[in-house]
Amino acid sequence: FGNSLARLPTLRRLNLSYNWIGLKADAGTIAIAQSLTKLLALTELDMSHNQIGHVADTGTVTLGQSLRSTRSLTFLNLANNWIGLTGDAGTASIAQSLQMLPALTYINLAGNKVGRSEDTGTMALGKAIPNCPSLRSFNLSNNLIGLTADLGTVMLGQGLQSLTYLEVLDLSGNWIALRGTAGSIALAQGLQNLKSLMTLKLGNNWISYKNGDGAKALASTLSSPTLQSATLLPNPLSAQVVQILNTGLDANPHLKRLSMILSDPNSIKEFFQTVPLRTTALDLSGRLIDQGNT
Repeated sequence: FGNSLARLPTLRRLNLSYNWIGLKADAGTIAIAQSLTKLLALTELDMSHNQIGHVADTGTVTLGQSLRSTRSLTFLNLANNWIGLTGDAGTASIAQSLQMLPALTYINLAGNKVGRSEDTGTMALGKAIPNCPSLRSFNLSNNLIGLTADLGTVMLGQGLQSLTYLEVLDLSGNWIALRGTAGSIALAQGLQNLKSLMTLKLGNNWISYKNGDGAKALASTLSSPTLQSATLLPNPLSAQVVQILNTGLDANPHLKRLSMILSDPNSIKEFFQTVPLRTTALDLSGRLIDQGNT
């Protein structure tokens, strides 16, 4: 199959999603990856919902190496594979390829195992993304970022600062802030430079687990004038964090959708005392537990 693909040098869009590539061996992933070096006109590649990385990291490493030839690539979807399961070499290889793909506007690595065994893959991604200045959508949701260390999250935050055209950022469903707050703070600093950001998803992490510093920093980013949708649940937010969050809400006339969790009576009271009067939609479903304090 890989050899057949190599005979299509004018191919611009390739969708191999929802197959079983990589399930029992890496040979198929390697063959397909090697064929990409001949597809110099390729602009869109979708290999999501396969088994890449399930057996070993070799196929993912080869895929990363081959992607460096696809200089016209604007769309890359590798979501819902097993990248990172057996090590970080594959994630690092893909990250290195991103440094050579400046035309990318869409990157989806959601639903993999990035960060499972170590932090070097996440660090490599953070180092690489400044080389994708046209990026509009970046999805790393449902990985294991932050599980083993916080430095990768720090580098992601630093890398975000260069993505001035980014509109959608999804880091939900990771382990951010489990090992410390430096990563959350770095993310907040990076987010402040995203002048085009419209959708931010940070739910299902460990923000506020260690202390409230990371949550406070991230709450302050809601004042971004372009932000229209923010998901913070189910990171439990204290009353002090909610106060900062509401200050950001008050400064942002465009935010249309907010999902969050209020974990104690004081935060509930603080939220409703300061939530902007112009609010038209509020999602708190399943977030409030009536313990006689409501």
